[in-house]
Amino acid sequence: MTGDLLNFDPGNVKSEAEDKILQALESIRNAGEAQKPDMGWVGLPFEIKYIKMVQNWKKTVSKKQLTLCVLGIGGSSLGAKAVYDFLMPDSKVLFFDNIDGDWFQKRLKSIDFEDCHFLAISKSGETCETLFQLEHVCQELKAKKLAFGNHITVITEDKSSRLKSFCEEFSLRFLPVPNDVGGRFSVFSNVGLAPLVWAGVPARKLFEGALWASKQKKLVAQIASFYLKSLSREEWINVLWMYVENLRTFGLWFEQLWAESLGKSLDHSGKPAPRVSTPMTCIGATDQHSLLQQFTEGPKDKSFLFIRSHGSETSKEIKKPISQALEFTKNHSVGKLLAIEAQGTQKNLDDLNLHTALLTINKNDVYTIGALIYLFELVVATLGEILEINVYNQPGVEAVKKFTLSALGGSR
Repeated sequence: MTGDLLNFDPGNVKSEAEDKILQALESIRNAGEAQKPDMGWVGLPFEIKYIKMVQNWKKTVSKKQLTLCVLGIGGSSLGAKAVYDFLMPDSKVLFFDNIDGDWFQKRLKSIDFEDCHFLAISKSGETCETLFQLEHVCQELKAKKLAFGNHITVITEDKSSRLKSFCEEFSLRFLPVPNDVGGRFSVFSNVGLAPLVWAGVPARKLFEGALWASKQKKLVAQIASFYLKSLSREEWINVLWMYVENLRTFGLWFEQLWAESLGKSLDHSGKPAPRVSTPMTCIGATDQHSLLQQFTEGPKDKSFLFIRSHGSETSKEIKKPISQALEFTKNHSVGKLLAIEAQGTQKNLDDLNLHTALLTINKNDVYTIGALIYLFELVVATLGEILEINVYNQPGVEAVKKFTLSALGGSR
């Protein structure tokens, strides 16, 4: 891997507080090296033990099982799915990341259980959605006289929980989740690696991209500065506008990372936390034909970070149009059209004095997605450090989990 994977243009808004941002970034690195609680994610790309663990696990699964079904939600699936959808590998992985009854049952009916292996993933081992999905799968496996141990692997923390107890009861394969790594930061652990190694993603190259990002202090500082400036301008919606179709799921991963990490009511001292913007992701050119209208003529309360890719803006040119009516397409391509529209959309917003910046991807490959994942983890953690909030808890989410268990007659 050589050269820059990503390039950043901060636009016409002056960066601010970069020295303070760099100090916060250094504090995060130090906390990771000191193995402080919740900081295990910082060092994940620097070690390969989880890659080896997952590779060894894969060898134990029957080669006749060609489809992997991931039972998990939120941080237990979004990171791996973001990488998978960006790279589009040949091996088949299905992500069961919701519990809509009609959708779930129809999806179960569409698979050949003999051909499938199931990954049940929950960091806590108490996630209701995953446990319900797992029970449904087991009911089907039992009805088809298929052994649980041949078709199920559990990924959770190595401590007492419902999922861990189930794993032990039926002697299932087990891969641990590090206790000091939260779900939304777990892409480079067994949580993300198991589905990706199954799919044939070269995990070491994924890590190399993350390691590249770990050295880009200036890049982290520039993007964090863009967001801090946005908050100072009271832009309460931050739009990540991706002119890269395969980054759709990455956008969903970013929304969770930002919202769960930065949307807090209290700071470290127990005082009201600073207000933070709500994340929103868009895909170009699709959302030019829907949301752009409100962005341009609605409230000026948004910032826009564009992501573009040379690969997405390059495709086969039209040499000889079929009809005179389409002559204007000659010597152009859909990729070139996308580039023109991306440039035009950003210029339109700039002309309206809206706050924009541009992150450019030089190649749509495994190094790049590894870099993007780790880069935004660093950016969000750095913002949390500056805002003096706990990036790693999610009390609002936990409250709903407790209510759900109570309504089901359980406890946690």
